[in-house]
Amino acid sequence: MKKFEGNLLSKGIAKGKLKIIEANSKNCDYSFEDFEKAVDELKVKYEKYEDDYLMQSRALMLEDEEFLNFIKDKFDKTKNIFKSLDAYYDYAKELFSQLDDDYLKERIHDIKDLVESVKLKLSNEDIELGENTILYMEDMSASLFIENRDKIAGLLTKKGSYSSHVAILARTFKIPMLTNIDVENNLDGKEIYLDALEENSFYVEPDDEFIKKFKEKEISYNKMVKELEEFKNKKIIYKNNEIKFKANIGSVEESEIIEEIDGIGLLRTEFILFDREKAPDYKEQKEIYQTISNNLGKKEIVLRTFDIGGDKQIDYLKLPKEKNPFLGKRGVRLYEEEKVHKLVEDQIESLFELSKEGHNFKIMIPMVSNNREVNRFFEEFIKPKQEKYNIKIPFGIMVETPSMALSFDKNTNIDFISVGTNDLTQYTLAVDRTNDEISDLYDYFDEGVMELIDIIIKKAINKGIDVSFCGESAAIPEMAKLLIEKGVKTLSMSYSNIPEVKKYLYHNL
Repeated sequence: MKKFEGNLLSKGIAKGKLKIIEANSKNCDYSFEDFEKAVDELKVKYEKYEDDYLMQSRALMLEDEEFLNFIKDKFDKTKNIFKSLDAYYDYAKELFSQLDDDYLKERIHDIKDLVESVKLKLSNEDIELGENTILYMEDMSASLFIENRDKIAGLLTKKGSYSSHVAILARTFKIPMLTNIDVENNLDGKEIYLDALEENSFYVEPDDEFIKKFKEKEISYNKMVKELEEFKNKKIIYKNNEIKFKANIGSVEESEIIEEIDGIGLLRTEFILFDREKAPDYKEQKEIYQTISNNLGKKEIVLRTFDIGGDKQIDYLKLPKEKNPFLGKRGVRLYEEEKVHKLVEDQIESLFELSKEGHNFKIMIPMVSNNREVNRFFEEFIKPKQEKYNIKIPFGIMVETPSMALSFDKNTNIDFISVGTNDLTQYTLAVDRTNDEISDLYDYFDEGVMELIDIIIKKAINKGIDVSFCGESAAIPEMAKLLIEKGVKTLSMSYSNIPEVKKYLYHNL
């Protein structure tokens, strides 16, 4: 029996035949015309998925002039399409590596997906998967996953991350996925046993005793999954109050696959600014927000205005680069810049227009440090639209800094707050949450952080301001219990975490 270990991206257990997919890089004698033909054929295929935003976005990426011109320029110099595609990926990877936001940084996998899809098409790879296939690729393709989801029992990759689109999809559909794995080519077609529950490994040619234990574990896991499915609809009641569970999302694709929730507690909107040559106009913004709302049956959506600047560089906006982006000109601080001001103006306009049409949005601004910033935004962006449309959209802020944690209740323009525990913890403890050298100091349960959280909740309740928590800590079952016991009635987290948190609360509240 051979054992291959990896890192966990999605829990699960599966048995199936291994299918190794890789582009044929040995034959690099492809012309630029071959490249153009492959791009055209992929566009036609992706455009057939009319209701799938991810596939539609892949089609648009293939039309991007910057992408096409980059490949043409590189090909003229190298006469090698594969090297040209790799060069584009390296160029994009360098740009994305400068971002601090982990979720946005992982969008580089969309570029990798694009590059690998073109390579596979050039190689004339006719990918046919049988039932219960365990798929291996160097960097898993989200588009390939969507095309073959019903046949895929498990996923293995050499490269990958927790925040990539395909990892999010795998967790949503309860498909086990491991990364950081090198698979030998001679294993293609072999039956393998994938354990992404305890071992984070897969096995080839196991003995009878292993197979027996594997089957028992598989039965036990499937029973647990079935129980968790039941908790999707389960209502959690505490002191006669129903606790609301909402999802954090950052793409249209995610809105297509989530269900049985109380709405969106955090819609990150920065995703619409990347992978493009110019800023989206009012019409495009409205169409994207409308699509997300329609996908959710017009449930309540808390939309966070663009959280950009500092570490999140967008070439066409020409944002200022800073030495210390964590404490720099970002979020709401950047909205006075002419190009960003226009983006936000269009964003707010589209939300009032959609609300007038019956959609259910709340507007939330990020990275504020004092009430002057809050009031300036309200007077400049919100109040004029209220007068124009004769409606009021609930307006709130992300509480991410200690200063706002202590002063938000003095602001009369705020209808709600959402506590971003990731940054609140970082700024309270003066600890860079991305620095592995001091990661042991980054602790949601630190007594100083918990004291500040207690103050926030009490202030909100006393002032009648709705309070929710949307940081990663909300998905920690023990933290969720503490927050609810302190008076919080709304939690927002990754969709895949909701059933497990509900189950814990059901048995422990």
